[in-house]
Amino acid sequence: MRRRRDAVGEFNIWPAFTDALGGLVMVLVFLITVFVIAEVLVSREILGKETAIGQLRRIVDHLEGLAGDAEKEAARLRARAQGLETTVGERDTLLAQLRDELAAAQAARALSDADKSKAEQGLTGAQEQAALLSVRAERLAAELEQLNRALAADQQDLAQRDAVIVEQKGR
Repeated sequence: MRRRRDAVGEFNIWPAFTDALGGLVMVLVFLITVFVIAEVLVSREILGKETAIGQLRRIVDHLEGLAGDAEKEAARLRARAQGLETTVGERDTLLAQLRDELAAAQAARALSDADKSKAEQGLTGAQEQAALLSVRAERLAAELEQLNRALAADQQDLAQRDAVIVEQKGR
């Protein structure tokens, strides 16, 4: 048997309480949904930035590698230029020796003109020596020309590579 609790003056709070709790649950679900959506958007933004940072790091690593290679190439070209300068110095030394030998040959020729009897005997020897010196001078002149061309080409190549290095470092 059921007792009747609803009296005429008594107020029933349960329907209002369940409505308030239902509203509170809906507000909490709405807030949680907003926070989840915000979290997803923030995580996508962070992922995009991390991807961009990773790409930039790869680009920087690649550029550092290129700069290192360019510096190695520049050092190699400087060493080559120094070697060519040494070769030019040797060429100049040989040229000075040839000039000295030529001066000695000319002095011997002048002596041979002064002494005719010795000149006829020494003339053939001096002519042979002059011919040998002339051949040697021609060979050395040809070698000198070849070395000058190689030096000019290497200096031009070095200047171009230095310009490329400066351009790459400027980026």
